Amino acid sequence: MTEQLERKKQRLERERRAKHKHVEHLNAICNHGKELLATNRNAQERVMQLGRPVLAFHATTEKEEQRNAWRGFQKSVCML
Repeated sequence: MTEQLERKKQRLERERRAKHKHVEHLNAICNHGKELLATNRNAQERVMQLGRPVLAFHATTEKEEQRNAWRGFQKSVCML
């Protein structure tokens, strides 16, 4: 009788350790996913922070080019 109880205890202990190991593995997977999302989010924010000034620069340059083209047109009209 005690031998059966001992076997049952050992089996339960093995199952508990296996379940604990499995839960730790799942937690590691979840944490890795969260880290990936955070890294991705940070990279996207950096790109957006760089993108805004670049877009502003392009808009400003485009306006200046349009002004210069208009001035050139006005000068050519005045020469006529």
